Amino acid sequence: MSGCVFICQIEIHFDTPFWNRLILGFFDTTSLIFPLGSYAETPALNFPSNAIDIEQALQAPPKSIIFRGFNPNPTMRGVEEIVNDPPKVGAKILFDYDSATIKPDSYPLLKEYATALQNGLADAIITIAGHADSDGEADYNLDLSRRRAESVKTFLINNHNLPNQAPQRLRVEAHGEQQPIDSNETEEGKARNRRVEFIRIGTWNK
Repeated sequence: MSGCVFICQIEIHFDTPFWNRLILGFFDTTSLIFPLGSYAETPALNFPSNAIDIEQALQAPPKSIIFRGFNPNPTMRGVEEIVNDPPKVGAKILFDYDSATIKPDSYPLLKEYATALQNGLADAIITIAGHADSDGEADYNLDLSRRRAESVKTFLINNHNLPNQAPQRLRVEAHGEQQPIDSNETEEGKARNRRVEFIRIGTWNK
């Protein structure tokens, strides 16, 4: 591995739900997430619907950056990682049943996210996290949530004029049914749990 730079970071979160997160290579585009606990009531998640509100919700909080690193990718410079309470929002992206195909009804919302990523969030490193309800097998839901998050990332890059470095600054995580924000006992609750979250995990230093 001569000449390679590899960063291994372990984060332990004691919020709800309880997670131990192992990120192999901070600059990889995917993470391996290992749940260690069950669902408990979580704080309300904001679902902004326009670019201005998205930008405001995902602004880097002051004095929360505790790590500075250097990306071995020569097209990227220094990276500042947000570890303490990274800002996040939910997006009600609609997909075809049992599919990662995005429904056209969600295109306007994704356009708002693309606008935010082109403007106020042009230097942001974002995790796109996929979530599912509890219908079906847990392993299948985990894979489906990953494919849906990947689909959102691909759609944003391929259909909107994002900066050239967008593929490197948009990461993907999959949580399946492990992080519900509502009850899975009702159709309304399931609909809220089938979501994509945008989490700002860092900022590029240009």
